[in-house]
Amino acid sequence: MKILIILYILLVITVILRLVMQNNNSIKTLLWIMVLLFIPVIGLIFFAFLGRNIRIKNPSINQSSNNNFSFDNFKMPDNSRKLMQLIHNNSGASPYFCNSINVFDDGKATFGAMFDAIENAQEQIDFEFFIFRNDKIGSKMQKLLIKKALQGVKVRIIYDFWGSYRLIYNRLFIKQMKDAGIIVQAFLPFSFGRKGLMFNYRNHRKILLVDSKIGFTGGLNIACRYYYGNRLGLWRDTFVGFAGEAVSGLQRIFDNDWAFAEKKMLLANTDTAPSNIIAENVIQIVHSGPDTFWNNIEQGLSFAIQTAQKFVYIQTPYFVPTETVFETLRIAALSGTEVKVMIATHSDSKILDACSASYFRSLLQAGVRIFKYENGFLHCKTCVIDNFISVVGSANFDVRSFDQNFEINAFIYGKHTADKFLNMFENDL
Repeated sequence: MKILIILYILLVITVILRLVMQNNNSIKTLLWIMVLLFIPVIGLIFFAFLGRNIRIKNPSINQSSNNNFSFDNFKMPDNSRKLMQLIHNNSGASPYFCNSINVFDDGKATFGAMFDAIENAQEQIDFEFFIFRNDKIGSKMQKLLIKKALQGVKVRIIYDFWGSYRLIYNRLFIKQMKDAGIIVQAFLPFSFGRKGLMFNYRNHRKILLVDSKIGFTGGLNIACRYYYGNRLGLWRDTFVGFAGEAVSGLQRIFDNDWAFAEKKMLLANTDTAPSNIIAENVIQIVHSGPDTFWNNIEQGLSFAIQTAQKFVYIQTPYFVPTETVFETLRIAALSGTEVKVMIATHSDSKILDACSASYFRSLLQAGVRIFKYENGFLHCKTCVIDNFISVVGSANFDVRSFDQNFEINAFIYGKHTADKFLNMFENDL
């Protein structure tokens, strides 16, 4: 018995030393040390499942050289140029010319566009979603993907093991796709191997690529509630579809996730910037998560909010910001920038509703205006700044999205698209 106690103490000391050496977040480190010391055995089990950090340790893996881009043919505010440079340096995402951008503000339009794109696929379909539900919409998607696979189109699917937990028990749904020749990968499935106890991490990304020519991303998952609604009402979400050079940025992230799921070597994370950009819209496709050294999306949003000259309008279903984002919002409002945050009146988590409410008083005191969306459940994750910068993707304004989840956001530069996002915000208001 004494030997077991000594071994346990040595194990706890080793874990604490590892936490201190990582030194990523002093508050989080202190909290884990307290859990380990004051909740014996159970605290160690919690750490094994929730506390291990798989974030990469070497910034050179995905940080490109600090090359300054020249956009002499593209008129933009100075803060947008600096934001582009920041995102390129922290994530390797180059600004890309976009031939066209379509913005969808409801599930029917989004699913209609995705179904049409898949129907017209000739060579390859890459599909990556946090939730792929076996319901009416999910079944329609599955049947369409099977149809294309049987026609000779290469189809690859990534679903999050925990986000799509119902698929774990619905082997027939997956088997039908595999039997048709579709290659299906579960992301971070549970096992007792090196990465087996990592279920605190989620692949929250939403990506659809067709023939590497058309790309989609945003906040919507493959489930009926985005089309028909549920007890919370109709789920209001935003998705974007685009064609042009920016699709290659989306393809790069999917290919890396595919390599990660197959436990193969990751690809280089640096885009090659196109030359002679003359465009109404420029896009950077930004990924963030345990596969990045920096919190890329958090840094990009924080800088964009911090340097806004007129207004910042945010929509998010879950609002539990990091200390950096929280303070940035207060400083922006105190400096005279108009800051509006729109959240769901009631989300699908009462705990998160209570957490969100804990930030309201301080934000209101700083001049931030907070609105609760009542026409169903607001699930979109968008931000529009100064009639020029638009951000849309999978990342909520919460700690999990900024620090733990595998996320993807499109940073879009251009007045035409920003006006669309601004109109959507005002209509929701």
